[in-house]
Amino acid sequence: MSTAQTLTAEQILRLPKIVHHEHYDCSIRPGHVLSVGTARDFDIPGEFKAAWRNAGENLQEQAVAAANYQRWLHGHARESLTNYLSILWAQVLPTLQTGDYIYNTAKERIEDAVADGMIFLKLRFAPQLHQREGLKLQQVIDPIQQAVSEAPFPVRLVICALRHENGRLGRRLADAVIRNPLVSSFDLAGDESKFPGVLKWWAKQAKRVSAAGKQVTCHIGEAQAITEQDHADLDAIGCNELGHAIKGDPLGKLCTVCVTSNLVTHMAKSAETHPIDEMYHNGKKVNVDLDGTLLTGTTLSNDYRLIHETFGWTLADFYRCALNGLDHIPLPACEVRKIKTRLDEGYREAGLKI
Repeated sequence: MSTAQTLTAEQILRLPKIVHHEHYDCSIRPGHVLSVGTARDFDIPGEFKAAWRNAGENLQEQAVAAANYQRWLHGHARESLTNYLSILWAQVLPTLQTGDYIYNTAKERIEDAVADGMIFLKLRFAPQLHQREGLKLQQVIDPIQQAVSEAPFPVRLVICALRHENGRLGRRLADAVIRNPLVSSFDLAGDESKFPGVLKWWAKQAKRVSAAGKQVTCHIGEAQAITEQDHADLDAIGCNELGHAIKGDPLGKLCTVCVTSNLVTHMAKSAETHPIDEMYHNGKKVNVDLDGTLLTGTTLSNDYRLIHETFGWTLADFYRCALNGLDHIPLPACEVRKIKTRLDEGYREAGLKI
């Protein structure tokens, strides 16, 4: 590691970033949750709803109210994984149950991604979690797919099955991956400690998705070490991209590592002891990823800065990781070359000799 190169926050913000691991519902703006949650009297602490009401149409006061609410969200979520998941279920998801809300928040997320320097984004979501008010599965997918189609840079969607679910729902989700053109991938997410490993009902559907020419990724190695059987099951599916994968050997598969998220959920004790640096220097295929912004209180640029300040990563280190991510972009070769050109231009502008 070299600490001779100091990168400023502005330099890091301008770096082009390739993202494979971000959850849509964990990355919406806090103002949306406050606005809808206050108007519909959802389960949000009264002090924050009062502040939002008092802000009225004053944009500056709205921004202050939203920032204060997000600080509370972040602090409360950091206390435990139970808190993290309960906030998502009780406060965030209720505000994402109509087509308009889904479309508008996805558009906002893409705007924020542009501001954060992203040049490619895979946005994960579980459409089955957005059906509380009667939307059908495709009625959830259509508005977020529409927002993606209007993005000023390449964005693709990842549909997540959740570990506590079952093969019947898994088949419907896999069908949705196969039939929707802007959905590139099928994922398994959720509570790894209660439902460990590569679940058979999911693997059966993931194999169908892979056979249809689409990607498969799997949240694994976050709470428990990846086993030899896990790898055998993943290899049988054709899965070569892992979400988190900070425990156990990824055996050459891409690891989409999310540092601040792992700290918030207590999967790593501190930035200094987070395994991303060891993984990278041991030759693991690491891509620096985000997971979410709302409950973690971070951005990808902030995570780059955290890694830079903690481990002394240079432009060359971040660039090598970005190349790992480039290899897994689910787009035609001509489109990947365009992204590579943008990546190289951005790093040359920052001072890296390529």
